[in-house]
Amino acid sequence: MLILIQTVRKVPLPRLFVAAGTRRGLWSLAALTLLCGAAMLPALQTMAGHGASVIAFESAGSVSRSQEIVTEWGSSGKTARPARPRLRR
Repeated sequence: MLILIQTVRKVPLPRLFVAAGTRRGLWSLAALTLLCGAAMLPALQTMAGHGASVIAFESAGSVSRSQEIVTEWGSSGKTARPARPRLRR
């Protein structure tokens, strides 16, 4: 019978996680979250002004409905949406 003994090696947490555990780190992350959200508002308003909102797009339920929403947005709505990642094969 072969017994495998697993050694557990403690890996130090990355500095970002350690910093986020402090009060200053949490406030910094909250400020960064709000800043990024504010930066997205113009694009979200552009897409919502051309028909369906981004939330409606995210909960479209089917590919055909999401394609309809993108068509409603038109060219300015398409340029406002985030770029889709391209997967290489």
